[in-house]
Amino acid sequence: MEKATMVKKEIQRQNWSEAELARQESGLTVTQWCRQEKVSTSAYYYRLHKLREKLCEQIAVPVTEITENAETDHAAIRIVSGDVKVEISSDVPSEKIAAIIGALKC
Repeated sequence: MEKATMVKKEIQRQNWSEAELARQESGLTVTQWCRQEKVSTSAYYYRLHKLREKLCEQIAVPVTEITENAETDHAAIRIVSGDVKVEISSDVPSEKIAAIIGALKC
């Protein structure tokens, strides 16, 4: 992505974040705030979704255990994070592993 585009998106996220904080501090419901600010509720929830996605990218998941197991075909890798346990067999493509780890971030 071009640097100028990245900067533009970051400025938009900052503005959306400030608007969300203002909405929360106002005490208004989402519907009331959107009506007052002349923003559609679908645009509001889209922006909120984008803010949450960005936050998920920034949050590290504390992994308490990663083990490799060559003795069994059941799972080559086991990841434990709190109550979440993920077992991955050795034949899983790297793209799927990346998707699993990405899902664990949220």
